[in-house]
Amino acid sequence: SVQDALDLKDDLHVAKIGIRIVGVIGIIIMSDSAILGPLAVSPDIQGYGVGGALLDFAESLHKVTEVGVVSCRTDLLGMYQKRGYKEERVNRLKDEGTEELNWITREGLAMIYMRKHNWKE
Repeated sequence: SVQDALDLKDDLHVAKIGIRIVGVIGIIIMSDSAILGPLAVSPDIQGYGVGGALLDFAESLHKVTEVGVVSCRTDLLGMYQKRGYKEERVNRLKDEGTEELNWITREGLAMIYMRKHNWKE
């Protein structure tokens, strides 16, 4: 949820309608790229382009952006592929060692890391 994302990250950018926060995107700047996530949009606002606008914003600021997607989220994989993201590597989820992922109980999942080159120098 949007509130979960706000609780987890300090590097968040928000989308608002009036005073209401309707979407968030985390942007962590690394030496050669920016890692995006979490990306969250309020359920009643989904489908109106808020998530795409947040991604457009992040991609416009950074030459290279990266995302991590859990393998069961085939809807997200397709969305990122349509935006030009390419698979870089796949790690078994149980090997990730990330505290944020400890709550996942499904077996056999993987984290798929994708990368996009947004603009040329």
